[in-house]
Amino acid sequence: MSETGQLIELLRQQLDTQRKQMESERKQMETLFETLAGKLTSEPVYKPPAAAIPSFVPFDTSSELWSDYWARFLTFLGANSVPDDRAAQIFLTNQSKVTYKLLGNLACQQSPSKDVNALTLDEIAAFMKTQFDPTRYVVRERFKFWSEMQRKPGETIQELAARIRHDAVRCDFP
Repeated sequence: MSETGQLIELLRQQLDTQRKQMESERKQMETLFETLAGKLTSEPVYKPPAAAIPSFVPFDTSSELWSDYWARFLTFLGANSVPDDRAAQIFLTNQSKVTYKLLGNLACQQSPSKDVNALTLDEIAAFMKTQFDPTRYVVRERFKFWSEMQRKPGETIQELAARIRHDAVRCDFP
């Protein structure tokens, strides 16, 4: 079997192992959620005063991907116990003028027209994703993957396997 064939087989084995681990972790999380749901009582949830919520860094397209920023923002909301009904306003107040104006234009273009402050967090997330999250074309990613399959000078088998694993994520292989 060729070296490339061995690498592909190794990658398939690793993917199978990862799938099994993820399924196991998912089952563990489900049991944990069920356990926690049974222990929850009707104790009042602490809600910090409005002034206690710290500011969050505005989204900057030149320094961070939208998906990374959004994940950090959702973590921020959870860590600061921000109520769902205020999450969109917290997002809007922490953005730059340019981002706020883009969202304002979106609100005006909807039917019926809305005020920017009436947008929900889901509407904001969907709009920002279409504007700032690059679309990956599977055909192009696979072409790039197969074109760069060869081992580079001085690259070890382990480094090649790591590079292939990294690149294969974007290819949406079955």
